Amino acid sequence: MKRIITAIALCMLFAGCAKPVTEPSLPSVDASEALSAQSSVSSEQTEKPQTTSTSIQQTEEPVEELPYINGSVTILGPNMVYTGEYFDFKNEFIPEPDSEEAEFLWECIGDAGNIAADGRFTGVQKGIVTLRVYDSTESVMGTLDVHVVDTAADVDFVPMVNGIPIANKTYPLPKDYDPGISSEAYDALKKLISDAKTEGLNITFLSGYRGYSYQKKVYENWCVKYPDGQADRISARPGHSEHQLGLSFDVNSLEFEFADTPEGLWLAENCYKYGFIIRYPEGMEHITGYMYEPWHIRYLGNELAEKVHNSGFTLEEYLGIDSYYRGEYEYAADIPLDNAENS
Repeated sequence: MKRIITAIALCMLFAGCAKPVTEPSLPSVDASEALSAQSSVSSEQTEKPQTTSTSIQQTEEPVEELPYINGSVTILGPNMVYTGEYFDFKNEFIPEPDSEEAEFLWECIGDAGNIAADGRFTGVQKGIVTLRVYDSTESVMGTLDVHVVDTAADVDFVPMVNGIPIANKTYPLPKDYDPGISSEAYDALKKLISDAKTEGLNITFLSGYRGYSYQKKVYENWCVKYPDGQADRISARPGHSEHQLGLSFDVNSLEFEFADTPEGLWLAENCYKYGFIIRYPEGMEHITGYMYEPWHIRYLGNELAEKVHNSGFTLEEYLGIDSYYRGEYEYAADIPLDNAENS
């Protein structure tokens, strides 16, 4: 009996060292109630996923596919506008293959002017602005710096329109602009003269480049001869002459009769093939600002000269620009000769 009690004590001692985790006792449940509860839980588990899956469904909005736009865009217009005046700028888009057409937006960076949605730029005050044109994705864009000037005296740069250097009554050149004769233009003139000679025609060189000071003397001589203001129809004021660009030439004769000579007729019909145009055509003085000069040719390069020739337009019409003097001395008769260089 004593041994049995000892064995039971040892068993109880080892059991205490193991520290078993005992689950808490659950209340007793009637079997029928358990089956009913199980059935209820099963029903809930069956229906709940259906309700949940319905609640997480979302309607996805279609993703707008952006157009593929690639290519180059060029702003067409002058790099100079007078204060208080406007110019309607255009843009030329050259798309890459498979590119879609683009609708472009305008932006003016700077406070010297502003630009409307249709490209109309207005000069507000003297200064420089940057015009920017871009498509809706901003993947294609072009820029152009535009000088806003009060008078011709403010121009210290070469006026350009569509990348072409221009000198006329609207667009003056700086007094110190002195490029000399363009070698490219002179080579083209020599080729023209040579080819005309093979056809038995004699095209001769009269004058080419004229600097600012020389043009001042030429203009003042015409003012003395025509004090009634007619000089402006014949000669350019200093700074406004195309000869100062080094891209224009006078040939053969400074007489209107030259137009009806074999050389004059050949020149008018063929000079574009060598990169030239008759710069001041007959009957277009109200546009070019000068009387008919069948002897005056301007070098543009073969491609552009052919386009201008075939269009039938003057250079002003083709580029969409004008040619008239601004400022105090709008007419030659108003200019004191010693002030001519300041006009």
